[in-house]
Amino acid sequence: EGDFHALKAEQRLRVDFQSFPSQVAELLRRCCHAAADAGSTPAGGPAVGSAAGGGGGGGCGGAAPAEGGLRMLASLDCGASGESMLSIIEANQFRELTHIALKLRQGSDEVVKKHLAGKLRACRAECVGLTGQLQISEQALGHSRRQAEELGARVRVVAEERTRLEQTLEATHHRELAELRQEQASSSAERQRLTSEERRRIEEELRGSLEKALARASKAERTSEELHQQRESLAAARASLQERLETT
Repeated sequence: EGDFHALKAEQRLRVDFQSFPSQVAELLRRCCHAAADAGSTPAGGPAVGSAAGGGGGGGCGGAAPAEGGLRMLASLDCGASGESMLSIIEANQFRELTHIALKLRQGSDEVVKKHLAGKLRACRAECVGLTGQLQISEQALGHSRRQAEELGARVRVVAEERTRLEQTLEATHHRELAELRQEQASSSAERQRLTSEERRRIEEELRGSLEKALARASKAERTSEELHQQRESLAAARASLQERLETT
């Protein structure tokens, strides 16, 4: 952290120690985006060199800025002594502005191994955590599938029961309608038969005696009224049965 304060004073940085890594990462991302944009433009423009003019290779470098535009460039200059300089440069039409220049030193094998070992431990711990989450998710998925299968079986049973009840009710309805129709037909035939017999009887009796014919005619009228009432009662009973069937 003491080196950071010296770097901050030397290069006039405006960020604190906690936000410094994220700001450097953001600048490098801008360099990568600029390189990707440069790769998608037509070739033929001049390339931007390193800021220090040294021999080093570049990181996610960028092409020369288009007219009126800006380009970000990351330049890594490697020296013979193992030290190098990482510069993040913003190039415009007038000049190249160095945002930051960091001196880098090659790490020893022990330091690199410790760093890689730490990363490996973190990856393994993350892998164990993700494996546990995967097992929990698979168990939850299996439980959900079993519940879905159980619900599907219940739905099928309910659907079959409903179909069976509908068929039973329909058969009962048809049977009762057939019985009512048969009863109505029998009653109508019986009434017709009785009426015919009564007419023949009345005609025969009218030939014998007018008074007896009048008396018997009155009796026949009363009988007809009773039969009519019976018919209305049967019709009302039929309508009530039909209403009950339709209600169920």
